[in-house]
Amino acid sequence: MKHKILSTSDGNVIHVYDNVFSYDKLINHYEFAKFSSYKPYLLIEDGKNTSQSYFKSIYNQNDVEEFSFLENKNVNIIIKNHVGDDVSVIGSWMLATTPANSAHIFHVDSCLNHEVILLYHLNPFWDNNWHGETLFATNDNECEVAVQYIPGRVLVYDPRIPHASGPIVCDANVIRYVFVMILRSNCTNS
Repeated sequence: MKHKILSTSDGNVIHVYDNVFSYDKLINHYEFAKFSSYKPYLLIEDGKNTSQSYFKSIYNQNDVEEFSFLENKNVNIIIKNHVGDDVSVIGSWMLATTPANSAHIFHVDSCLNHEVILLYHLNPFWDNNWHGETLFATNDNECEVAVQYIPGRVLVYDPRIPHASGPIVCDANVIRYVFVMILRSNCTNS
């Protein structure tokens, strides 16, 4: 497993992990994602409809267990390093974006302390020319970091960091899948 750290100029830190899963496990996750039940969602920011839509499959505890993300040794090392030993899953979902709905505005996933996002790029193949990077911004929504969509890559970051999925080129003819999990430490110090 490889690890690197990226950051924005105002100190927002993004941890990037590669080679977290075997190729066979990546294929299993991809197949699971393809057959998940998706609903269209509209991104609402500051109480206003942004007209940005995407497809989302909200996972319950059984889905998470069947997906078998948390059974991976490397994932457990990542979670222990960033959240600790006593952890609660606050929520998890799969996002599916296409070239037609891939450009999103910057948003945050939570405004709470002591939470961490794990975002997993799970397409087993991705051509760099398709783009679809995960973008991170400063607290003023200035884009400063673009994390390339690489199969099997896991990103770890504070859910208060503004982020967005970058656009996928029109001729890609592909669905970009990302699995998102919000974790909270049960051993927080105020």
